[in-house]
Amino acid sequence: MIFLILFITYSYFHQGGGWSQNSRFAQIRSIVETGQFKINNYLIYRVVNDSGGKPKLQRQPIPPDIELEQIGLIANTGDLSILEGRLYPNKPPGAVLAAVPAYFAIYHVERALGIDPDDWWPLTINAYLTTVFSVGLLTALGCVVFFRISQPWLLALGHSSCRSQRCCLTTTWLQPFLFSASGCF
Repeated sequence: MIFLILFITYSYFHQGGGWSQNSRFAQIRSIVETGQFKINNYLIYRVVNDSGGKPKLQRQPIPPDIELEQIGLIANTGDLSILEGRLYPNKPPGAVLAAVPAYFAIYHVERALGIDPDDWWPLTINAYLTTVFSVGLLTALGCVVFFRISQPWLLALGHSSCRSQRCCLTTTWLQPFLFSASGCF
């Protein structure tokens, strides 16, 4: 019951895109789609018209003469590190590596259905689902482990099982778990 309540709560809230989230999601996409850690090809998107005149997103290459400091002006993130011309998020890789299995499944289902992962709607849904099924899932599981560990202590102090569940839920909702589980990236 605790897992279900927390997982639904963590699934409801989504932080959306920002420099931190975008740099991490770009690396997740790069790992799954190309097998590379660099994110050079996942930073710049432009709206273009398809053959029917309908607007759609399209990835653009990074201009070859651009300075690192200028990338944030035209890219979806400026949270970058550079090494020998390759760009990487300037974040620890733990959240990215935890999210790769979720995006791997999402990406391959979309490919089988013929969905373009660069289009606006799939890109947004993919970031949401990847967050839910990586850090949202892991945080909800972590809270269940927290409950299992703390319950014997609370029972030993004379609290009922129902009260220990309420204590666990209150603690996990009031702590940074909610932010961490809904805004991994």
